[in-house]
Amino acid sequence: LEQKRKSFFDYDAKMAEEQEARIEAIERQAKTEFEQEKDEVETLSLLELQKERELKLAATKKEKAEKQREVNALLKKEKEIARKERIAQRREKVFLAEQEQEKRILKEKEDAALKEKDLFEKLRMEVDEEKELVGNEEAELNLLKELRKKLS
Repeated sequence: LEQKRKSFFDYDAKMAEEQEARIEAIERQAKTEFEQEKDEVETLSLLELQKERELKLAATKKEKAEKQREVNALLKKEKEIARKERIAQRREKVFLAEQEQEKRILKEKEDAALKEKDLFEKLRMEVDEEKELVGNEEAELNLLKELRKKLS
């Protein structure tokens, strides 16, 4: 029983380590993506300002329309990046909630293991006490048998 419990908790610990490694990899990837998107937003903002200046300087309606399309394309890219960022934030919230839930589950498992260990120890002590009582009763019974033989 003790061996089975030990192997279960070894397996559980191994799974927790693997999960932690996956979590750390996801966090690194998210951080890298965030930095890339941040750089892209800055670049797009600068390009947008440049295109708006060019739009103001455009002489013909055709040039203005072309510059406006370029500005609109940049704005569309910025909105897409902002949408991706919101999605990433929602995923981060879900991820953090999952992490908290895993911590609670792990704590519950550890508490259950401690309870089980305490119960096992208590039962073992009771068994030892019963063995001692049985031993005492057997000793008394043997003494009574010896007395009976002597008296007969």
